[in-house]
Amino acid sequence: GRPGASDAEIDPWQAFAAYELARCNFVQVASAATPELKQKLIAESSKWFEYLLAKFPNDRLAGDAQKELEKLKQLQGK
Repeated sequence: GRPGASDAEIDPWQAFAAYELARCNFVQVASAATPELKQKLIAESSKWFEYLLAKFPNDRLAGDAQKELEKLKQLQGK
């Protein structure tokens, strides 16, 4: 961490970064050129939403992350 920075200062940024990583992968799923790429993007997106939920369950983005994860699980089944 940053010298002198508390976890409370850093946590929201880590949660936000995880959410953004997950979203970046998620938005590419629809335009994935191959089924393999689609599954890879779904897995990567799910990984970051799950990370956010595991590490920052009380973050303001946790609810959104949970909803997006449910959508990804439905996509994975197709």
